[in-house]
Amino acid sequence: MPTVRIGQKLIGPGQPVFVIAEAGCNHGCNLQVAKRMVRQAAWAGVDAIKFQTYKAELLATRTAPTYWKRTPGAPRTQFEFFKQLDHFDRADYAALAAECRRAGLLFLSTPWDFHSADMLDELGVPAFKIGSADLTYLPLIRHCASKGKPILLSTGAATIEEIEEAVRTVRAVGNRQVILLHCILAYHTLPHDVHLAMIGELQRRFPDYPVGFSDHTIADEHLTIQTAAVALGACVVEKHYTLNKRAPGNDHWHSLEPREFRQMIANAQLVQAAMGRSGPRVPLPCERPARRFARRSLVALHDIPKGSVITASDLTCKRPGTGISPGQLDRVVGARAKRTILEDTVITWSMVDGCHPTRLPVRGGTSEGARRREPIAA
Repeated sequence: MPTVRIGQKLIGPGQPVFVIAEAGCNHGCNLQVAKRMVRQAAWAGVDAIKFQTYKAELLATRTAPTYWKRTPGAPRTQFEFFKQLDHFDRADYAALAAECRRAGLLFLSTPWDFHSADMLDELGVPAFKIGSADLTYLPLIRHCASKGKPILLSTGAATIEEIEEAVRTVRAVGNRQVILLHCILAYHTLPHDVHLAMIGELQRRFPDYPVGFSDHTIADEHLTIQTAAVALGACVVEKHYTLNKRAPGNDHWHSLEPREFRQMIANAQLVQAAMGRSGPRVPLPCERPARRFARRSLVALHDIPKGSVITASDLTCKRPGTGISPGQLDRVVGARAKRTILEDTVITWSMVDGCHPTRLPVRGGTSEGARRREPIAA
C-alpha cells in the first residue's frame, strides 16, 4: 500500500498515526478562541487541526431538519444551526492558517461548497477533507480532486459502491492521493455501532489507499475505541476537538479536550510500538537470553561412562538451553559417550560420538533411579 504525503507528513502503514483535531466550528466564530484552539492542539501533539468552511445558504434548505442529537435550546433546522456558525470569512481563515504555521500544525478545513474549496486552496491547505455527508456530492469531490492535493474521504453512511464511485471520481482527474476514513455518521456513535472491523474491510477492498478512522463516539477515560482503531491499522485518527466539552453547542459534548488528545496520541504511539512488524516469526534480540537459559538441554540423569552406548534412560531434560536440544534426542540415543559424563551435566555435541541422523523415539528403562529423576522417556 503506497503512502500519501500531507505537508511533510507521510501517511500509510509503517508511519506514525496521523492525528487530526477536528475543531469544526467549536470556536463559535470567535477568532481568538479558534487561535487558542490551535495553540492547545499543538501542545497536545496533533499533526493537523481541521475547521469547517461553509455558508448556510449553500448547504441546506431553510426547512431541512436536524439529524443529530440536539442539545437543549438548539435550532430545529440545519439552516438555523449552520447559520449561527458560518460567519468566518477569508481573513479569519487566513489568520488561522498563519497561526497554524506558527504553531507547527497543518491547517485543514472541510469545504462544503466550490467557493470554500477555492478559497482554502488559495490559502494553501495541503489536503482536502470530504465529510461523510458529501461522499455522494461528486461534483464537489471532482472539483477538490482537480487541484491535485490529497483527498481524505470519510465513509459514514456509505455503501461500498458509493465509496468506489467517490474514489473513481478522484482518480478520473488524475489524482491518486486518496485516504479513506472509516466513519459512522451518527452523533454520537454508540460503541456497538462503531464496527471497527470495517477498517480491515476497507483495507481489503481498497488495498491501494491508506485507511483511517473518523470517530464520533463519546470517549471513555482510557480512550479505548480510538486506541483499538490504531491497533487495527488505522493510519489516521480524526476526532472532534474542543477546549471545553461542557460548552454549549452541538459538537462539544462528544469532543476531546487537549489533555485527552495528548493521551490519545501517547496511546497510539504505544500501540504502534507494540504492533512491531509482520512477517515470519523469528526470535527477537530481547529473547536471546531466554532462548539460551530458559529452554532445556539434554542432561545426564546419572553418570554415563566413557564409551557406553547412550540410552533414553540415561537422559533427562533441564535448563539451561546451552547444550543439545531435547528435539535432537533421537540423534543422541544410540551414540557413544566420548568421555565420562557426570550426573546433571548439560550434554554438548563434543561429548558424544556416532550420532544417528534419524531414529524412531526410544522408550527408556525403568530403573528406580530413572523413575525418581524423570528420564527423558518412560
